[in-house]
Amino acid sequence: MAQATLNGVLENDGGEPADCWFDWGASTSYGMKTPVHPRLTTGTAFADTITGLGNGVEYHFRAVAVNSRGTAYGRDLSFVTPGLSYMMTLVDEDLMMRAARVLS
Repeated sequence: MAQATLNGVLENDGGEPADCWFDWGASTSYGMKTPVHPRLTTGTAFADTITGLGNGVEYHFRAVAVNSRGTAYGRDLSFVTPGLSYMMTLVDEDLMMRAARVLS
């Protein structure tokens, strides 16, 4: 299983602190949400590490900020987790082949 760290910065709080998080998932429907970073102000960075990701899968994410003025969504971004690669090893004179999965 893979993991990724998502990073964001609240660019403009609109004059009052905002609660921020990331929506994320294997499509632009997202479906998952990181924990909320409460009451952030303009210029504040926030980050979350998401775990349990599948190998060789494209994931989408966006930052979200909410305060009494409304909800703002960052643009959709995506990344692909590393896939599996196979290493073949020849063993002894019998030329027995053994495959070992190695995370790339």
